[in-house]
Amino acid sequence: MIEAAVTSAGILGPVAMVVGSVQAAEAIKILAADPSERRSRFDGRMLVFEVWKGHWRRVDLAPLAADGCRTCRDGETPWLDRRGAGAATVLCGRDAVQVAAAVGGRVDLARLAETLRGSGPVTSMPWMVRAEVEPEITLTVFPDGRALVMGTHDPARARSIVAKYLG
Repeated sequence: MIEAAVTSAGILGPVAMVVGSVQAAEAIKILAADPSERRSRFDGRMLVFEVWKGHWRRVDLAPLAADGCRTCRDGETPWLDRRGAGAATVLCGRDAVQVAAAVGGRVDLARLAETLRGSGPVTSMPWMVRAEVEPEITLTVFPDGRALVMGTHDPARARSIVAKYLG
């Protein structure tokens, strides 16, 4: 696993290239290894690249297996199993909240765009619909049902807005 320097406006272009190259090299090493040795390629450490300092270091993630999240500790995958549906997460550094999709949350974006046109300006693309649904509140919805509510950092308000406009 690799972590890169991130700013509130995105990442530095060259950092993405470096991280992608390292990830590709790691994948090749795993695929080229003898099948009986592949498991040992995962050493439980994360490679961290501090771009501003030009330092590389490895962080031992073993303590997470005992003390960390449910996935590291118990092997649970609530988001992959769609058990995190409806959960709201405040996005760091943004006045926005992401609301997870309801189970089976496929959305007909074309129909949603038509529905939202009465609320305010709508931008519709095959991969998302964005609409200003209330003053200073912008709702972005993806085909899998995930929604970003921009203009608030209150999870309860974000869930309420999603319920109002998506049902």
